[in-house]
Amino acid sequence: MPERDVRLSQALAHVAAATLCHQQSLSAYRKVNDQLRTALQSRVTIEQAKGFLSHRMGVSVQEAFDAMRGHARSHSRLLREVARDVLERALIPEP
Repeated sequence: MPERDVRLSQALAHVAAATLCHQQSLSAYRKVNDQLRTALQSRVTIEQAKGFLSHRMGVSVQEAFDAMRGHARSHSRLLREVARDVLERALIPEP
């Protein structure tokens, strides 16, 4: 094979490899970005529910959080699900 063709083939192989690496990096970035977005949305929901419960129950924010966490654990549910139910008024303790 002529030297010129070998160099061209190597250059194309390098471009292909760089493209694959870039695609993997982009995929990993998107995955982390989605995870962070979900975590942030969950955190906002939990914080809003803590505030609501604190006011509704007349307790500290920490006590409201402890109540939600205890409910989540005793019912084998995710904290963000319990918080969502609180905000949607599907789960509201009496004051």
